[in-house]
This record gives sequence, structure tokens and C-alpha cells, in this order.
Amino acid sequence: MFALRTYQKEAITAVANWFRENEEPCLIFASVGAGKSLIAAHIALSIVRRGGKVLVIAPSEELVSQNEQEFISYTGDNLSTGAICASLNRKELGKPITYATPGTAINHPQHYDVICFDECHIGDFNKAESLVSGVVQQNPKARVIGLSGTPYRSTSNVHGKNKFFKECVYSITMGELIEAGFLCKYRFGLDKQEQKLDFSNVRITSGRFNGADLEREAAKQDRLTASIIHEVTQVMTQYTGAFIFGASVRHCEEIMSSLPANEARLITGDTAKVERRQAIADAKAGIVKYLVSRDTLFTGINLPTFDVIVWLRPTESRVIFDQGIGRAIRTSPGKDHALILDYAGNIEKHCNSQISNEASQQRKATYDQVCFSCGCINRNTARECEGCHEKFVFKLCESCGYKNDIAGRSCKSCSAELIDPNDNLDRQAATERKTGEYVNVHKMSVKKIGGRDKPKILVIYETDNGEVTECHLHNMNLPFVKPQWRDFVSDVRGPWFKGLYEHDKVIEVADSFMCPQQLRVKASKKGYWKVLERIMG
Repeated sequence: MFALRTYQKEAITAVANWFRENEEPCLIFASVGAGKSLIAAHIALSIVRRGGKVLVIAPSEELVSQNEQEFISYTGDNLSTGAICASLNRKELGKPITYATPGTAINHPQHYDVICFDECHIGDFNKAESLVSGVVQQNPKARVIGLSGTPYRSTSNVHGKNKFFKECVYSITMGELIEAGFLCKYRFGLDKQEQKLDFSNVRITSGRFNGADLEREAAKQDRLTASIIHEVTQVMTQYTGAFIFGASVRHCEEIMSSLPANEARLITGDTAKVERRQAIADAKAGIVKYLVSRDTLFTGINLPTFDVIVWLRPTESRVIFDQGIGRAIRTSPGKDHALILDYAGNIEKHCNSQISNEASQQRKATYDQVCFSCGCINRNTARECEGCHEKFVFKLCESCGYKNDIAGRSCKSCSAELIDPNDNLDRQAATERKTGEYVNVHKMSVKKIGGRDKPKILVIYETDNGEVTECHLHNMNLPFVKPQWRDFVSDVRGPWFKGLYEHDKVIEVADSFMCPQQLRVKASKKGYWKVLERIMG
């Protein structure tokens, strides 16, 4: 098992803290290359160790397979996982951890304590009839976690008070990962890049560029496309591999006609699964240098050696633009930077303050924070500029002066602890208000007592002061009982579980409960010890 990065630990802790106080779904914003699958793997491992079951949903077979392999690589455990995925010809039910696509998971309902949605921005959780909503409805008591490197759809975030995901509990941006050396730097364009495809006459239909218009405009400029590809092949003598995005399938075929046949592969929605896997395998092996597509290579593809993105199509979607860049900026030995070649006006659309086209005007309400360093227009919720990575809000490290993310706990530059002076005041005041004494706990046991009509759960702690007990009433859903029981379950089983209100179920999973290291107790007037706080290891 290899070590987690600091921000990955912080993300996992943030989710745990959220579920200690809330039951609503939460989201982690982790940029491409942040290791979302590793974060999900650690969360899954924590739950399985406590006797729980986890479902990890991904939108494609590639991501299903990648997420499962990440867990196996991280834990060395290939017995706890199974997959439900028609494309992979797998249907392994009853495993502690199940990896699946939404379409196959909904057809094989099972009980899960936690559901993780990878690339959660793709699913529409606000529509009851959607596949992802159906998966959640099958497990109404499950904790739900979303992970995304682009947590927004159209003109708004996928989290908020009125959204399915109520809170973004942690974020790690592309800029922070680049600064930390976890992603490579990228630059836009060539020194003398004068050629450009004209898509100004393409209409927007239902918020998206009209497909027929795109194909028509691309066909008009076939000679220019050939000239651009010639320029790209000249550039590629200094680079390893390129993703090329065309305006339509026909346009992609035209692009292919100008590329070396033995070094290029076309992948579309109609490409057979076997051919698709072989093309990606050949790209990983260095046999294929160019992967051409319209819209099927933005997620689920991990080719760290590929270092060039070529845009020969416009995109109205900031999500697609960001994910396109993300394909090329993963680190690889000998890789100094990634090159983004845009021949379709996407950089001006998404990264420049001079925005005049209709699609950008529709986004103006969302991307309305202007960076005074470079002039780039950003989302109004952005913490840093997407163009130059200048931070709008930050927490200054007193040790080295580095500007850290406002939610950071430690400095990204020198690892010094970042503490808000107000936090110290709160902590000090809270300590002074605490009463009772601390006792060491050696053993904990859980029993069911009482009759059938009024069963109770008795918890017995063996401590330095003798036996300490706490009793939870038969009806754990009563308003005055539920918070106490929820806190107990959160402490001894972890914050990932909810709805553990059946007494027989409690006894069934009691062996997975963690024993506190200490208790803070207070003697009651009747001579009993009252448990005020459980201090976990």
C-alpha cells in the first residue's frame, strides 16, 4: 500500500467530517490528475474494514476498470472487489466493493452503505427518471459522495443548497497540482500560429453548437484542415503523442486522411470496443502517435506520455475544454510541458476577457470574475484564475509567504501548518468549558437487552475506573435519542454509515465497531458514570 498525498488525506478527512454532522450528499472537486480513484479507494477500504458495502459508479467501462485496478494496486486485495458492467462482460454480485456503470447497477439492485459517483457532473441527479437518480433511489439510506474535476454543468455548479450535492467539502485545482509538481505545465499555441478554422456561422441550438452547421463549416475548409494537420505533424517531431478533436465524424475522417496511417487511430461512438481498447493500448506502447475523435476521449483515458492537444472543433462547454486540457498534462518521465494548439477559437471563448459570441454571453453570469493579472474571466465561485492561476482568495503562510487555498490546512510549499488565529481562540475557549475526567478504555462490548417490545442496546466499556456503560433506548428514531445514537455510530463505526436503527443489525455488525482509546466521563448523582465524549484512535 503506497502513501496518500497530503491533499488526498485532507479530502478524505473533509468528507468524514461532513458526514459526522450531515446526511446529505457531498462533493469533492479534484482536478484531473489529482487521483480521484485513489481517494475513492481509500474511502471504500475504510468502509469495508467496518463491515460496510460500497458501490463506485463511473460513466464508462474504462473508468470502471481503472477505478477497480486502482483499489487493487492500493490495497493488494483482489478478493473484495467485483464489477457489474455489460461492456466488460462482468456481473459479480455480493462483493464488499462493487464497480459499475449506472445502467448496469440499476438493473442489479443491492444494499450499499456508501455510493461514490466518479465524474459526477455527467449525471443529472435533479431528474428523478435519470439512471443516477435511480441508483440512489434504490439505496435511500446510503451516504452519497461525488467526485469530479469539472463540477459544473452548463452555466452552474453541480453543488449547492438547491442541488443534489449540497456541499463541495474539498477542492484541489489544476493550478495547485501544477505548482506542486503533480501535473506538468502547459502552454497555448505556437510562436507563429496564424491558421484558424472559422466557425463563426455555426448556430447554437439548445445551448450547444449545431452539429449540421459544424459539419458544413468544416467541409468548406477542407484544404485549411489539411494545411493545419501538416503543421501539426511538423510540430510533433518534438512531442510524443497528440489528441486531435474534430468538428464531426466526417471531419475526423478528413483529419485522418492527412495523418500517417500507421501512426493514427480514429475513435468514435461507433468504434467497436475491441478496436477502441487496441487503439489505446497501441498509444500506450508508443505505436500510435495520434488519437483522433470528436467527443469520446475526454474521460476515462490515461495516457501520460501524450503531450499535445489539438482543437479543430469549437466547444460551447467549459467542462469539455478543461477535460481536453487534462488529457495532456499528466506527468511522465522526460515530459517538460504540454502544448495546447487551438485552431477553433476555444481559448478566446473560455480564457479571454474579450468574449462576444452568443455561447459566452450566456455564461457571463457564471464566469464573471475578472483576473486583474491576465484579464481572464473566471467563474464567480473561482478561488484562483484559470488562466494564470493567480489566487483571488488565499491563506498566507507565515513561514514562507506562499499563497495557499483558503481551505488548506498545511502550506503547499513548505508544509507548515496553517492556523487561523480565530480557530485558536475557539479551541481554547472550548477546552476551558469541558468538564469531566478522561479514562483509558481497554475493551468495548455491545449487547442487546430488554424484551421484544422494548429492546435496548447496551455498550460496556472496561476502563481504568472499572466498568462504564451507556444504554440506547429501543426507539432510536425518537428526536431526543437519534442524535446520541448517530454520534455513537459515527464514532465507533465511522461517519460513512447512516440508518443503523435495527437492533439485530447493530449486533450483526458490532464486531466491526472500533473501541475508543479514551472516554470523557462524569459521575452522575445516582453513582453512575455518564459518557460525555469518545476519543477515537
